[in-house]
Amino acid sequence: MKYENIIMDGDETAIRFSLVKPGERQLVVLGVNPSRATDTKPDPTMTKVMGFAERNGFDGFVMLNLYPQRSTDLNGLHEMPDADLCRRNLQAIREAIAGMERPTVLVAFGNAIGK
Repeated sequence: MKYENIIMDGDETAIRFSLVKPGERQLVVLGVNPSRATDTKPDPTMTKVMGFAERNGFDGFVMLNLYPQRSTDLNGLHEMPDADLCRRNLQAIREAIAGMERPTVLVAFGNAIGK
């Protein structure tokens, strides 16, 4: 399985705007913040996303997030959102879905949205 891991600033540990598995029919998934999943090692969240996509007839996905800072622990996120990161993240979201006529979106916040 091949992913396009869109990382900005050259620092894989800092931020990620999207994780994409190309396909003809892609599911758009919106989470809270990116995990440490990579193109070679999916984490539990990405394993669930891949399974959901496959079970529902999608051959790819676009994983996007409300905030691009990568962390496995919500307490590790910036206490105050970085305005520039938010602006750049919104632009990345726009670009990721720009060519999709009627995207199917899965909101995958779980209990994290309360944080």
